Amino acid sequence: MKEQSVNRIIEEEKFISRCLIVKKSSTTAMPNKSNLNKGQTLENIDIQELEKDFQNFGEVLEITPIVSRKLCVSIFFYDISSAMRAMEEYEQKGSYLYNKYFKTWTIWYGKDITDQPCTDL
Repeated sequence: MKEQSVNRIIEEEKFISRCLIVKKSSTTAMPNKSNLNKGQTLENIDIQELEKDFQNFGEVLEITPIVSRKLCVSIFFYDISSAMRAMEEYEQKGSYLYNKYFKTWTIWYGKDITDQPCTDL
């Protein structure tokens, strides 16, 4: 089964890395003139809870915030297979990550800053 999922990903030519981007989906309406003057509330995120949820798939190297209009963090795993397992769980209906994050969060593979192209010698 593991080989089938890896082959499926390779066939679909998806970009895969050990970094996952987790971004809060929009749950509120766009601001208009009537609510523009009201104080904006910042959404809270429990980093320890996020780390605990994703450590089930492998060791998490770090979780860092990303500058964005919406609440957004990057999760770096020590290896690519951990990120792949987490992404598969997120996409599988009825799974723990799907039930907890699918409706309110968007998750995709991010750029791994340590990825360097091979050079010809």
